[in-house]
Amino acid sequence: MIRVFDVLLRIVARMMLFYLVIIGLVATGGFAGYGPLAEDLSDEEVPFLTPSIEAISNLGSESPVDLDNQTVTQNATVADEQAVERLIHQKVNDERTAEGLDPLEADADLRRVARNHSADMIADGYVGHESPDGITPKDRLSAAGCSAGGENVAQSWIDRPVSVDGQRIVAENESELATHLVNQWMASPGHRENILRESFAEGGVGVLITDDNKVYATHNFCAGSGGGLF
Repeated sequence: MIRVFDVLLRIVARMMLFYLVIIGLVATGGFAGYGPLAEDLSDEEVPFLTPSIEAISNLGSESPVDLDNQTVTQNATVADEQAVERLIHQKVNDERTAEGLDPLEADADLRRVARNHSADMIADGYVGHESPDGITPKDRLSAAGCSAGGENVAQSWIDRPVSVDGQRIVAENESELATHLVNQWMASPGHRENILRESFAEGGVGVLITDDNKVYATHNFCAGSGGGLF
């Protein structure tokens, strides 16, 4: 009887260890992406939040919101955030040219509002398009001088395990991180639609990385002139 009880205790202990490991993996990392027409991925083995909004077009003639014109300070120690931005821009253009589309021009104003939005998501603890104070992608694009465009955002991790479609990956450097983000956007119909939208001509990427290796990325797209190019 004692041996049976001992066996049962061991089984329970192993089950508890198993669940703790699973919970740990889920808590360690994941990809949360928001984009126009993006599918809800809540049925995946590890749930990731991917709500959707309609693609942004014809923003209208309303007065632009007075957003902060200052560029967000980037000082992450784990990676070069500007290098990640350049690599995302490059990899997105690789996807476009592979489909016979013109590459996006890099736009400084779109990059500025993208960085500000990534900073806002960190400051207010959310991942999405609309900030708690009501600033929308339409407001950001208008502030960048863009009358029609779109937006992709995401939150992931660098140098920490991330579970994607049941597989464990670790982005250990800038190139691997940029590849991970673009791959996940391309795997989601709404994000992919933005990346491969023929009418989009310019783009700006804003990436910020927190002290605990959390990565926040925003990619703004514009179909017209959005300001000075860098």
